Amino acid sequence: MKIDSFVLWAPGVEDHESWIEWRNGSNVIEDSSLSPKLSFASPIAIRRLSLLTRMTIYAVHELGPDAGCILLSSVYGEMNSQLKLNMMHIKEGEVKPAAFSLSVFNAPAAEATILEKSHTPYSVIFPGKDHVIDALFKAGSAPIASGRLSSSLLIYADERMPDEYRPYAGWIPEPMVIGMRISSGDGLFPSNTDIQPADLARYLIDNIPEAWL
Repeated sequence: MKIDSFVLWAPGVEDHESWIEWRNGSNVIEDSSLSPKLSFASPIAIRRLSLLTRMTIYAVHELGPDAGCILLSSVYGEMNSQLKLNMMHIKEGEVKPAAFSLSVFNAPAAEATILEKSHTPYSVIFPGKDHVIDALFKAGSAPIASGRLSSSLLIYADERMPDEYRPYAGWIPEPMVIGMRISSGDGLFPSNTDIQPADLARYLIDNIPEAWL
């Protein structure tokens, strides 16, 4: 198993130089809802999309959607869309179908394939914070190890947590996306995947910079 390519994005840490600064401790990920630029998509198509969905779309686009599958791993998923849905239900007594569709767990991966006009199958998992990366690697690499797939896109993403949720949260994620294309064959692959998202970003920057898109 090997990592063929990867992409990183976070608010305030948007290019190679700023990520290396982050790695060296001289830059930080902003606690904001700033989203990646999706210049390839029409403004109308993305205007209602959340930060989580936009980050997922960015990663899929940069990596290229053609793969055996797309697997997204997230701790909290569509937090902001779910909050808007809850507030709509409280204030209006009902929810609109479009708002509901954008709040479900698989919305980010689904929107990515729609925008990319891709028929690549996708799946979404929501492990706890201590296993979000480990589960991503285990679930994503199993079909390749078994020979059913030759490659997969693995994506971790969590968005900025709404202020309303923070007093009750046991863990507040840094908003970021990490996308990887993995395939069969020999190459660098983390021997320990029971790590946090920031640890994975450091591993990728330190060990396979040549695969960085």
